[in-house]
Amino acid sequence: MLRRSLPVVTAAPPPEDTHWFDAVADFLGPAYLRNAFTKGTEQEVDFLIDALALEPGMRVLDVGCGPGRHSLSLARRGFDAVGVDHSAEFVSLARDAAATQGLAATFEELDVRELDRPGEFDATLCLCQGGFGLLGGRDETAVFGRIAATLRPGGALAVSAFSAAFAVRHLPPLAIAIVGHGAVVEAMLDVAAAVSAVTRVATHDRDLIETLEARGVPVRALTMPDEAADLAADRWTAIPFFFHDHDWETALLGQALAGPAFYVGAMGSRSTHARRLDTLRREGVAEALIERLRAPFGLIHSSRDPEVLALSTLAEIVRDWQSATAAPHVDEGG
Repeated sequence: MLRRSLPVVTAAPPPEDTHWFDAVADFLGPAYLRNAFTKGTEQEVDFLIDALALEPGMRVLDVGCGPGRHSLSLARRGFDAVGVDHSAEFVSLARDAAATQGLAATFEELDVRELDRPGEFDATLCLCQGGFGLLGGRDETAVFGRIAATLRPGGALAVSAFSAAFAVRHLPPLAIAIVGHGAVVEAMLDVAAAVSAVTRVATHDRDLIETLEARGVPVRALTMPDEAADLAADRWTAIPFFFHDHDWETALLGQALAGPAFYVGAMGSRSTHARRLDTLRREGVAEALIERLRAPFGLIHSSRDPEVLALSTLAEIVRDWQSATAAPHVDEGG
C-alpha cells in the first residue's frame, strides 16, 4: 500500500520587513476587492453596528482599513468614518472611492505603530488582520494599546485576528465515508490516513469486511443492492463510491446525493457514468441532486491502479474540503 511520511515543520523566524503587505497591496490594487471575503462587507457592518450599539453620527476609526470597504459603508450610513492604513495604494483607492461616491469618510496613510489619537473615537475597528496581526510577531502588544487608547470613555472596540487555536477547536476534521469494494478501498484508507481523515467503510465484500474489522476500521456490511444504509454524513463528509458492480450503487448514491455531504463521487468510465445517470433519472432522483455527483472522479480519471486512483480521489476531496471549511458559516455544531 502507498505510504507517506510527513515532513517535520519548524517555525520560521518572523520577517524583518514588517511592511511586507505593502507589496501585496501594490500588486493587487483594485483587484483586492474581487476577493470572495470582501463580498460580505454590508453584512459585516450590519453586525458591527448591532454588536457595538453604534448610532449614526458617531466617530469610528478603521485601523488597517485597506481600500476602505468598512469605512465607506459606515460613511454611507451616516457615521463619521476615519480610515488609516500603511499602504499608499490602498489609501489612494479608498480616497478615490469616497470622492466618487460623495462620502465624507477620510483616509490617512499611517504606520499603526505611530497611531496617536487618544480618546477621539466612539468605536474603533481593526478587522481582517488590519494593522494588528501583520507585524511579523513584533510590537503587537504596544500596537493593541495604541488602538485601545483611541477610544473615548465607554467606547467600543472590535478586533479580528487569525487564531490557530480556534481552527483546532472549531474546524471539523475531514470525514470520508468510503462505499464500495476491491483493493481501492484499502488504498483509499491508507492515503486518507496521511491527512488524518476520519474514515469508515460500507461494503458487501465479506472478505474485505473481515480485513477491515481486523484493522479496527468502522465498517457497515451491505446485504442487498437496493438497501438504504445510514452513511451518517454531515457537511464535512466526502462519500466516494468504488463499485465495479454498479447495481450496488444506485440506491446508495440517491441517499448520498440527498444528504449534506460536501462531496459525492463515483468511479467509472464516461460511458459507465452516462448509464449511471440514466439509472438515477429512472429511479426518480432529482436533476438538481444528480448535478452534485462528481464522476468520473479524481484528478486522474483514467487510472486503473488502485493506489493512483485513491490518491487522485483524495486530492480532489481535499481540494473541495478546503473550500468547504473556508466558508464563513463554519461552526462547531455541524
